[in-house]
This record gives sequence, C-alpha cells and structure tokens, in this order.
Amino acid sequence: MFLSWSTGPPTAVAQTLLELTFAPQFKPIPSLITRMESRYDKSNQNVLQIAGSSTSCPPTLPFEVIYLV
Repeated sequence: MFLSWSTGPPTAVAQTLLELTFAPQFKPIPSLITRMESRYDKSNQNVLQIAGSSTSCPPTLPFEVIYLV
C-alpha cells in the first residue's frame, strides 16, 4: 500500500493532494503476474477530471497481466 500526502510542485490551481494506492498481485504460474490496483486521488479543489466533469476524488481500478519470457 502506498500513501502520499503533499502540496507538491506548483500547479495552475493551489491545492493539497492525497493519493492512496493498493496493488495486490497474484502469480498463478512462474511466468505470469496479475495485478489489480485500486487508486484513490483526492484534492481539496475540484480540478481532477472524470467523464468530462470536475471532481475532487476520481477513483480508478486498473487491472494488468504481465507475461514473463
């Protein structure tokens, strides 16, 4: 799990950001890795975009499969 809270470098809008990532992985066979990542981003301003609308916390849930050769 990764947690980050920062004011970060200057952006066009003054804001404070929070990012939380949880990425468990599963290796069903030695050459295959599957990973699902749940990510939560939060800003104290409505500057993050989701479906064309501004919001302060768009959730994401990507999934990846890696085949090792």
